[in-house]
Amino acid sequence: MSLVPTKHSIGQIFLELKEVESTNNYAMAFANSEEATHGIAVFAHHQSAGKGQRGKAWKDHSGENIAISFIIDTSALSLQYQFQIIILSGLATYDLLYDYYDEMLKIKWPNDIYFGDKKAVGILTESLVKGNKWQWTVAGIGINVNQIDFEEVIQKKATSLKLLTGKDFDTVALAKQLCEKMETRWQQLNQLGFDYLLSIYNQLLYKKDEILSFRKRENGEIFEGKIQSAQKDGKLVIQVKEQLQFFNFGEIEFIIPSQL
Repeated sequence: MSLVPTKHSIGQIFLELKEVESTNNYAMAFANSEEATHGIAVFAHHQSAGKGQRGKAWKDHSGENIAISFIIDTSALSLQYQFQIIILSGLATYDLLYDYYDEMLKIKWPNDIYFGDKKAVGILTESLVKGNKWQWTVAGIGINVNQIDFEEVIQKKATSLKLLTGKDFDTVALAKQLCEKMETRWQQLNQLGFDYLLSIYNQLLYKKDEILSFRKRENGEIFEGKIQSAQKDGKLVIQVKEQLQFFNFGEIEFIIPSQL
């Protein structure tokens, strides 16, 4: 596999903003302009209207966390496999966190990172497609770093590096380290291919091979199964009784007893 050579490494252009509505929106505006450049990183100390999956808001505490979005040149990648940028971003963030606290660290399909049963990271990718060409992807990553107080509705579901380690962190320095991790995984995608990254991702899957309850969002049906793997198209493979079933993003939710 050989991607189109990129002029800049990821994070070589690092834009540090005091406040922005959404780093993804800011980065997507770049992607839509003639100034679009591979590897631009947009970091904000505070987002006034951060974005999460399925239209949810992502709220942060000003100055305490990482909110960063990367512009990735995906023009040489297959539009069929947009999941690879989610995997790249997830592995890079996993790599960063692993350097500071590795206990019970897992990647929850498709785009969250958990310590035990608590979420520390959310990832949101948005693509810019022109015709049949996957021109750009904006990969937004939110990491709970120094925040120790969370809204009551998510107290049982969230954690941060400070809660886990008892230490304060420099969010800008961490964000720049994340840029380096992103560049490393980007080069692996370039040189070793999507299958290589997917195999690592599948080794790190949260609750893999454990019996877990799931809820279908369409009808509320609850079922039990074992996570087997994620496919290149992003579908999650779950063994339900003696059969394998395949689920797209947003079709199911995990039922985690400790979060209830």
